[in-house]
Amino acid sequence: MRSEAGFTLVEVMVATFIMGILSVMGLIMLDNTLSTKNTLENVLGEVQALEQTRSILKSDLAQVTTRLARDEFGFSSEAVFEGGVDLDNVELLTFVRNGNEMPGLSNAASTLQHVQYRFEQGNFIRRTRARVDAVSETPIHDRVLMSDLSSVKVAFFDGTGWGNSWQGFNSSDLQGIAAPPAVSLTLDSKRYGPVQLLFATPAGH
Repeated sequence: MRSEAGFTLVEVMVATFIMGILSVMGLIMLDNTLSTKNTLENVLGEVQALEQTRSILKSDLAQVTTRLARDEFGFSSEAVFEGGVDLDNVELLTFVRNGNEMPGLSNAASTLQHVQYRFEQGNFIRRTRARVDAVSETPIHDRVLMSDLSSVKVAFFDGTGWGNSWQGFNSSDLQGIAAPPAVSLTLDSKRYGPVQLLFATPAGH
């Protein structure tokens, strides 16, 4: 009887070569899938951060109040709203807002909050402190709202036109609050380019 012939060396080498190609193609497809998934997750994260930033800014600027704040040396601020006066473009907005809710504290607790928006090393930061009138031990809390930004620019509407700085004077009348009626922030993202956000303040109502 004639024994059945097995695979030749050439056939084995061809089959191995084909399997190798299919394996490489499979790895490339898997890598592309994971890369696309990571890209989508990054994009969604950036969109969520932008929307959250917009929401926080809208809430803060809608509740600007006339309260002057004091620093840790006891000096009162010269204006209830300051913006764009820092030549280094670090301190973008500084003001006191009302309506701050502090869970767990009694209703008698102050609802005022000192707020400052800053741009440092590509990060857009919301800085708050535990007391409107600071002392040397007053805790400061920084929250990074967005990162990896090329620049952040602010502009202020005075009722007739836009300017790049604002330093109003105090007013005891809320209707005459010395804040710009509207504020514009342009966040220059490395992925999306410049994104402009517009907000109204109580002075514009």
